Parts: sequence; structure tokens; C-alpha cells
Amino acid sequence: AAELELGEGEGSLDMMELGHLLSNTLSADAQVRQSATQALEDLSSTPDFPLALLSIATTGGSPIAIAIAAATYLKNFTRRCYPLPSNNHFRDLLVRSLLQPQPPSILKLLIEAFRPIVDAEFVKNNLWPELVPELKLVIQDSDLVVTNTGNSRWKTLNALTLLHSLLRPFQYFLNPKLAKEPVPPQLELIALQILVPMTSLLHQFVQHVCVQHKPEMEVEKSLVVMTKCIYYAVRSHMPSTLVPLLPSLCHDLIQILHSLDGPLSQDAYTLRFKTAKRSLLIFSALITRHRKYSDKLMPDIIKSVVKLLCHITDFSKLDNLSERVVSLAFDVVSRLLETGPDVTEWEEDSDEYIRKNLPSEFEEISGFREDLFTPRKSALNLLGVISMSKGPPVVGSGTSKRKKGEKNKQKGRSCMGELLVLPYLSKFPIPSDVNSQVTNKTINDSIVFDSYYGVLMAYGSLVDFLTEQRATYTTGAIAQLAENEFSPPEWLPVLQIVVDRITSDNEEEMSIMFELLITLVEAGADVVAPHIPHIISLLAQHVIKHIPLIPEPWPQVVERGFAALSVMAQHWEGSLPDDVTNNVVVATGRSTIAKAFTDLLQVAWLTSAENESEVPESPPSCCIDDSSTLLTFIMSDVNENDDVQKQNVSKLLLVWAGLISNWNDWEEEEDSSIFSCIKEAAYLHKKVSLINFIRGSVSQHSIIEGICGFVSNAFSQYPSVISRASSSVHILVNLLTCSPEDERIMHAVTASFTQAAFSSFKEKQSKHSPLWKPLLLAICSCYLCYPEIVEKTLEEDQHDGLIAWAVALFSISSTKFEHGLSTESEMKLTVMTLAKLMPALHMRSQIREGLLWECLAAMMEASVRLKELQEEGQENDDENASDDQGDDEV
Repeated sequence: AAELELGEGEGSLDMMELGHLLSNTLSADAQVRQSATQALEDLSSTPDFPLALLSIATTGGSPIAIAIAAATYLKNFTRRCYPLPSNNHFRDLLVRSLLQPQPPSILKLLIEAFRPIVDAEFVKNNLWPELVPELKLVIQDSDLVVTNTGNSRWKTLNALTLLHSLLRPFQYFLNPKLAKEPVPPQLELIALQILVPMTSLLHQFVQHVCVQHKPEMEVEKSLVVMTKCIYYAVRSHMPSTLVPLLPSLCHDLIQILHSLDGPLSQDAYTLRFKTAKRSLLIFSALITRHRKYSDKLMPDIIKSVVKLLCHITDFSKLDNLSERVVSLAFDVVSRLLETGPDVTEWEEDSDEYIRKNLPSEFEEISGFREDLFTPRKSALNLLGVISMSKGPPVVGSGTSKRKKGEKNKQKGRSCMGELLVLPYLSKFPIPSDVNSQVTNKTINDSIVFDSYYGVLMAYGSLVDFLTEQRATYTTGAIAQLAENEFSPPEWLPVLQIVVDRITSDNEEEMSIMFELLITLVEAGADVVAPHIPHIISLLAQHVIKHIPLIPEPWPQVVERGFAALSVMAQHWEGSLPDDVTNNVVVATGRSTIAKAFTDLLQVAWLTSAENESEVPESPPSCCIDDSSTLLTFIMSDVNENDDVQKQNVSKLLLVWAGLISNWNDWEEEEDSSIFSCIKEAAYLHKKVSLINFIRGSVSQHSIIEGICGFVSNAFSQYPSVISRASSSVHILVNLLTCSPEDERIMHAVTASFTQAAFSSFKEKQSKHSPLWKPLLLAICSCYLCYPEIVEKTLEEDQHDGLIAWAVALFSISSTKFEHGLSTESEMKLTVMTLAKLMPALHMRSQIREGLLWECLAAMMEASVRLKELQEEGQENDDENASDDQGDDEV
């Protein structure tokens, strides 16, 4: 407290009055707060004002709320008013306050107040030469360092926090305009005086908590700050005095990573993982920025990182902090794979590397001779490719000849050269004093001239080269740029260029452009999403023009068009906000897309029956996955009051159901979209009662009968879709029927589902399998709705088939079954089925002794497990509610 006494001007400030004003800034009365704030603003011109605020914040005589208010005002004051007249006394007192024990909330605010002083006094002007030597002495005399000689007046953690503030500005280059910025002398001084000795202290701490497993919170906190300091020191620069210490430093950081699999308390766990996070960031910096200094350390670094990743067995159980650590570990491996070759070539023969990368004859700059491919020439080659997205080269050539009729075709069309390449090159003005002598040039002048030389080379690569290329190369180049997060200034013009090219009569080029469009939509993310409804509407019309009038295999452009439309629709839906209620823009976009898809599928599937009531001959079954996605989207926009819309959807569903009824090309991705469409169709029928859904016409099966054929085949043809097929059965058999004819069809559908599922089960009956559960539960869904049909089907399929199914159901109900019931819905379905089975089993009890008791035991066990699961869910809900309430209170 004595060190914080005010100077001679103390009498100009009344400390009690200042404390009272600070207290009033916390008042709930707005007028009181405003008056106090104005009074503090008037006092801020007093020379001792910052000293007084510092005294109130740190001497301990004020309530904590007043101290925090004083520290907050001091932070804002230094940001706004620094540098101050006669500020040396204030900055020294502030540093001493930071080094002494302070409440965490006060320390954080004082650090924020200290940063503008560091930036002005130390970083920019280098006017504080005694700061680093004095901080070095403080660290050497702090509490965690001199534990054997008694108590210290300085806190090690505070001193490291102060060091962290000193290093923070040096994590970035101070002068980005320099091609190669030297290490700032202040950073070299910090490294020499503090960081080099600190590595020994870091080693001691790592041995203490990571090797000897003696966790201490102050040491753990200090390790976090130490690794932050080192990261800031090497993130951009590499102080020369740290280079010899990199092996020992990396060894200690590796020890930190290895300690993550040991037992840790919750507090120690959080701090240790924060230290590991900074360790991985340091490794990333060494790989990407300082590979030549750390190349020999790479095997040990990667070995430790891979060991860390292998230790994670269940990524779904990671919390946010450990998830971040794992993500950084993957980044370290990725960065190692992405860097290295150019550095190696440079170290082997720098003269040869320079020679290879200098420009040579421009007539060979196109790169058609593979032996001339170098980084510089490849870049020029790529630049030429990028510039030609449409039409002739942007920069004219005297030797270039335009093809006959090309002028009119290209009129008014943009190209990537106009959108990206030329605007970027135009940012580089022609250097002034072009005719000045080389000897009169400064270093900056040389940099400007060298940069413009590169611009001239870029311009030169755009002339003759462009006339030699095909659209395929351009597309590939643009796609690579988009996939590597190179975004144009505006996405809409780029999309318009691609859409315009799709109208070309060149079918090959159109297919390529569809691929490019998919890439651009995925790369543009949410920025592209608002344009998607309009573009989908245009693209659908382009695809319609290429659909043949009679059923035959579709051309490639149609197939790729369907794929592009499917991707764009899914991307648009994925970009929507969580709450779209009463969102007019979203509703309009959805209607636009749904109408475009409806028009497209009507032409693709219903063209030959425009004037007939019957459905035409089945169209090609290609693109069924993308067609299913489009149809699912259409159903999501159906208005229950729009009879025309419902009729159109029914017709489309009828054709689609016929296409999938005899489906044989089982593929995971395609099947997924079909099952999603089945689910949406069933839900839509429940909502609006679609025509022909259950009962078809005289010459045409109904929609559900076509779906039934697909799902029944799924049980026997493709094991990986059995679970999805079982879910579809549960949805479909629960549909309501409105007439005896509907009932008859549902009986046939149920019998088909039961027979297919039971036949598939019998093939796997000899050995317990994970597929038992979905097959048996599919029959359960059928049994709850139509028990007589299921009993009859099972008995016809196998003698005592009902008992065989029931006994297997008893097995999966037991906890002893490895692949048994696991979710609440599965347990509910099983319990309800077993309860309904008991009368039927009672009638057959003479066939197998104890059958009824087995059923009762299985039902009781499943019921108990269901109850336990529901209680656990309720407890979790209560805990989450309590946590949310606690967070709100905080």
C-alpha cells in the first residue's frame, strides 16, 4: 500500500469523494450513474487521477465492487488517454501492483489497463529499457521459484501474466509490408533475458506435475501462461537465442501431451488440457513457420501427437476443451504433410532453386513441356487457366484469331479474367521513376519494382496461352480455387457465368459446368444460399430441354443436372435458420424450388400421358436417388388446401413407387434418399390423404404397394439397409384406412412385410446377429396393427412360425442378448407386442411347456428396463434444467 501512495498532487483529489463517485456508477438509477460518470470525466484531467484509481483498485481498503469499478475505469482511461504527462511514476506503480497478489477480477482489468502502455512505451517506441531486466529479477525472486528460501513479495503467476502482456504484440509481424521482417530487438531481449531461463523453470514444473504426478494449481496455471508466452514468441518470429533450446522445449511439451491420459482432478484436467492446447499450437508454428529449425524434431512431435489421437477411443464423448485439443492434433499432422519440399530444395542448393524459379523464355511459359514445370511457371500457367472462364482472352493478342460466328456468341459475356484476375492485377500501379538509376533505388523501391515485374509476368501469361486451352481445364482450376477457400468478391456474377455457360449446346461442356456449379455452391456456403431458388428455377428449365420425349436412357447432362439440383436443394435447406415460422423469404424460396422440381419431374415422368388419365410407361430408373431428394422437397411444400398440388404429387409418387418397386441397384447413398422419401410420403398422406396412396387404379398398383415391393426386397437383398427398412414398416403399417378395399390392401402389405422380414430372419437364425432386432421389431409393428394377418403369415411360412418369432423376441428382450433393445421406442414396442401376444401364446402353450411364462418374464424384464430408462431421462432433464438455471443466475 505504501508503494501506491499518491505524489505531491494528492491533495487535489478527495479519495472518499472519488470512491463515492465510483460507487454511484454502479447505481440502478440512470441519472445517478450519468451524474457520477460526468464527474469522473471532469476529474480525469487531474494529474493524479490514474494514481488515485490504482490506489482504490489495489490497496484492499475498498469494497470489491468499488475496486472493480476503479480498475474498469482505469482500463478505459489508459486506452483512451495514454500516453499521459509525467507517466513514468504511474506506469511503475501499475507494474508493481500487477506483480503483487490481487483478486483475479482486479488482475485481469489491470492487465487490460497495462496493454496500451506496453504498446506505446515498449513496442512502438522502445522507451522502457529497464522493464525486461527488472521483470527478470522479479521472476527469479517470485514465490514459486524461491520456495526453499521463504516467502516472496512477488507472485510468479502474476509476473508470468505480465510477461504474457509484453509478448502479446509480437505474435504478429509489426510491419507486414516488409517481405522479410527481422526479429524485433525487444523480442530478442525478452528471449535472452527471460524466455531462455524460463525454459529451465518450465522443465521443473513439467517434471513436478506431469512426471512425478504432483499437481499443484498454481504450477498448473503457471504452465498455461508459460506455454502462451512461448507461443506468442514463436508464432511469427524465431528469436535466435531460442533455437538451441528447441529440442529440450519440445521434449517438455511432449511430456505434457503424454500426461493427458493420467488421472486428474476436474480443475487440473481443465488447466492441463489448456496447456496441451498451447503446446500443439507451438508445434504447428514450428512446422509452418520454422521448419528449418525444427525439422529434426518432427518424428518425436508426430509420434506424440499420433499417440494422443490413438488414446481417444470415443470421439462422441469429448467435451469442448478436449475436442479442441484433438482438432489441433489433427492440424499438426496435416500441416506436417503440407509443408517441406521447397525448404528441402532450398537447403540442398539455394542457387539451383533460384535458377529454377526465375522466369525463362515466354514462348514456353504455357508449360506444355513438363521439364519446365516449376512453382513460378506453374503459377503463371494456372493464372492463365483461371482467366478464361468464358469467351476469348480478356487481353487481346495480335496473333489470336476469332472463329467464325464467335463474336456474336460471346457478346456481353463475362469471364473469370474480368471478374478476378484483371481486377486484382490492376491494384498494382506502374512504379514511379521508372527511368531512375538502379544505384539510386532504396530497398522499398526495389521491392516495388520486383513486385511489378511479377505483375508484368502475370499479364504476359494471359495472352497466347488462353487460346490453347479447353473449358475443362478452366473448370478444374476454378473448382480447385473454390475448394481451397478462394472466394470471389461477389458470388452472384460467378454463378451467373456458370449458369450462362450451361445454356450452351455443347453437351460435354454443360455437364462439366454442372460439376463446377456443385463445387461453387458448396464452397460459397451461406453466401450463395439466397441465390439458390432463382438458379434452381433456371437450371430446371435447362435440364428439361435435354430430357428425351420417349422413355430411354437419359443423356449425361440430365443425370448431372439432377445431381446438381439435388445438392443445391439440400444446401439451401441446410442454410435455413432454426426458426422459419412466418419467414416470407424462406416460404417464397421453398415454393420457387418446389415448383421448379415439380415441372421437371412432370416432364421426366409424365410427358407421354399429358392428355390421358393413366400413368405412362415407366421412365428410366437412373437418377432415382436425386429424383427422390427432389420429390421429398416437393412434398415438404404441399398445401393441404391446394387440390391441384396434391394431385400432381400423387401422380409423381405413383411413378416413383413403380420405379422403386423392383429396385435392384442397392447402394448406401441412393437408398438413404429413397427411405427419406418414403418417410415423407407417409407423413404427407397422414396429413392430406393423397389420391392413390393405398388404393390404386384398375391398371396401376397403388403408391404403398410400390413402396412395399421396395421395402420387402430390402430385407432380403441388402443387409445394411435392414434397420431403415424396419423403420419404414413401422411408419407404413400405422396408416389409417377408410374403406374395406383399403383394409384389404393393408392386409396384403402387412403380409408381405412379415413374410420378407421373417424369411430374412430365418437365414440368420442359427447365430445371434445385430440384424435380429430390426427384423423382429418390424414384425412387431405389423403384429400390433394386424395380429391375425401376422399370425397367419408366420404359420404359413413355417410350422409353429409364430412361436419361433416369439421365442426370438424373448431373446432380444433380455439384457444377456448382446445386440438387444437399447432405446425407449424399441422397449415400448416390444412390451406392447408381448402383452398382445399372450392370448395367442396361451392357446399354443401345449406345444411348448412354459411358453406363457417365458413371455411374461420377457415382458417384465423389458418393462423394468423401460422404466429405468425413462427415470434416467427424467433425471438428466432435471439436471440440465438446474444447470441452465444456474447459468442464468451467473
